[in-house]
This record gives sequence, structure tokens and C-alpha cells, in this order.
Amino acid sequence: MIKLVLSNLRCRTVSYIAVCVELVILLIVCNVLLNQLIPFIQSEQLYVEMELSSILCCTTNADSATIERNADEVGATVLWRNYRTQYVSDNSDLQIKPVESAYLQHFGFNDNTLDGIQAVVPYGLSNLYEKGGKYTIHINGIGEISFVVAKVLENDLMFLPPSGDAVSSIIGNYPTTIILAMDESDLSNFIASDTYTLQATDAPKAVLDLSWCEGVITAMSCEDAKAYNNSLELSQLGMPIIISIAAVVLCLAGMLSNTLLTIIANERSNGIYYICGYTWRKCAMVQIVSDFFAVVISVFIALGIMLLLSEISAGYIAFQKTPFTVSILIVAAIYIVAEVLGVFQVKKHNVAEIVGRMK
Repeated sequence: MIKLVLSNLRCRTVSYIAVCVELVILLIVCNVLLNQLIPFIQSEQLYVEMELSSILCCTTNADSATIERNADEVGATVLWRNYRTQYVSDNSDLQIKPVESAYLQHFGFNDNTLDGIQAVVPYGLSNLYEKGGKYTIHINGIGEISFVVAKVLENDLMFLPPSGDAVSSIIGNYPTTIILAMDESDLSNFIASDTYTLQATDAPKAVLDLSWCEGVITAMSCEDAKAYNNSLELSQLGMPIIISIAAVVLCLAGMLSNTLLTIIANERSNGIYYICGYTWRKCAMVQIVSDFFAVVISVFIALGIMLLLSEISAGYIAFQKTPFTVSILIVAAIYIVAEVLGVFQVKKHNVAEIVGRMK
């Protein structure tokens, strides 16, 4: 079997190289698309799971008492005052987002068995921080802060209250931001922003009413922020989606053509294999294994290219396991379709009949 597969690959080397090139291009294109598409889908799930449709933010130049009064007037509840993001001294990329302790409780991340300042860590930092671990970091202008990790996210998406602008993105990607939930004494060391997070049953109406209240500069709901973000992301995803669909169709056509043409070209060889004791099923298996070898080689080449691009692209193209796994599944589906039709082709022209024509 191995010798027959190698012979099959050697006889149609050019065709298999072309198939490998197509599969590599498809894997890379799909991976780049899914790097954007999967977080978009996850953000939609986050919006529903965290019930963010009732959340709104407002920026004000009034005091807390005025905001409380304004919230009562529009049927909203003040959840907390927001604080400005801080950078860790020994790491220019690592950010700390201070929030009130009620933040974790509100979104179900609080762990009563843990003592001290609790933290939520995104997936992008999971290799540095693990759940239940205790860590100490030095924050610019604040000093050392010790915390225990209460939750490690499955992705880099989290609801983070805006630090100073209510119209900024409320749902987004935060791969280098650690959320620290603190009490009032710890928060006093951080700079409070002029933005508050509120909750209302009818957030869009509350935003409209709040906009006319005393001291309110801007107000925005998570619903508006999500709609704005979605419009931007969908416009950016439009062309990659079209390119990916085209790549899938072309790759399917190329894989299918190569399989069927190889089977037709190998009819005489299949007849010889039959004379030597092979059944049509074993003849089909030679083709299946040959194509599988090409698929495996393509996956490893694409993996190498993605790892290289993630190193030299400064984060613009990143290798992630989930998108690459889904890309492999797409290629696997194309391979299965091609091989199923190929098996029917071998069965249609039964090798016994081919032997009869050869005599």
C-alpha cells in the first residue's frame, strides 16, 4: 500500500503540489478571517450572557449626588463610578482596570473563598496568571498591588466601563488588561473618571432622558455601542468573507478535479492492481491515502507560515488555536467531499470491468 501511494504521488507530483498550494492559501485566508469573525460572534454571546442591554454609561461634570438624583429621574440605578486605566511599571503593554468590588458580583465572577483584591484575567494573559494564584505588580504612580485571580476568561472579551468617554467602545478586545476589583480604600489611590455606569430596564429611553439632565455631557447605552461596533466590524469583515468563500469554492473544485482526474488517469493501474489481488475498495483506498498525505503536508506548511507571520507582523496577524482548528475542519470537509465522489467514481468504473477492457 505504501509503495502504491508513493508511486501515485510521484506520477502526479505537479498536480499534488498545486493542490497543496490551494489548501495552504485556503488555510491562511480562513484563519485570518476567523481571527476576526470568532471574536465578533463571542461579543454577541457576551452581550446576551451578561445582559448588557440594560447597561448604560454617562459622562458628567456634576458630583455623585447629582448623578444619583438624575438616575432616579430617568428610572435608572447607579452601579458604580468608573476609574482610569493604569499601566504596570515594568510592562508597557500590561494595563490595570480598577473597578468597584460590586463589579465582579454584578457579573457573577466573585469568589467568596478568596481573600484580598480579586482579579479577572483575559485569555491572552492566561499563560502568566492562573486562577487562584496570588501575584504582586507595581503600578505607575500607585505602587505595589497584590491580588488573587478569581477568574480566567475563555477569550479576551469583557465588558469594561469606559474610563472617561461614554461613547468609547463598551464591548471589545482587552488581551492585556487585568480587571482588579477593589474596595473604597484601595480605589482611593486611583484616579476617578467623570464617567458612571448605570442600569435601567429601558436603557435606550433612559439614555435619551439622561441626556437632558443637569451636568450630563454624554450618555450612551451598551446597545448603541454594540450597534456602532457591529457596523464597523461587519464592514471590515465584508471583503474577507467574500474572499474566504471564493477560496473554499476554488479549493473544492481543485481538490475534486485532482481526485477525479487522478482516478481516471489511474484506471489502467487499478486494473493491474486488481489482477494482483486488489479489490476496487483497496484501489480507492490508495487514492484516499494519497490525497490525505497532501492535506497533512498542507496543514503543516500553513501552520509554519502562520507562526512566522504572527512573529513578524507585530500582532496584525496572530496565530490562535481555535481559528486554525476551524480552518482545518473546513479543509477536512472539502477532503471528505472529494474522496466520497472519488470512491463513487472508482466504484462506477469497477476495476473488474477495466481488466476486461484491457484484454
